[in-house]
Amino acid sequence: MYDANKNSNIYYIIEVYIDNQKLYVYTKRVGVHFPDMAKKFVHRRSAVRYYKDSEFMKSECYYRILKYDKKKDKIII
Repeated sequence: MYDANKNSNIYYIIEVYIDNQKLYVYTKRVGVHFPDMAKKFVHRRSAVRYYKDSEFMKSECYYRILKYDKKKDKIII
């Protein structure tokens, strides 16, 4: 059985590159420069679905889904 408390500090965030700038998706139309402010997802699949319905997908920019450790305030690759 899945233990929600075990991985409560691990989230997935979406990183996009627009005009040679690295941004993190905050809403479906807004990107921010700081990963701690980005929209966080519990599951990777949820992040992919959110991206596919966003304006970033329509602009065909490069993206990747990253693991973010909230406790360490660090991106895990």
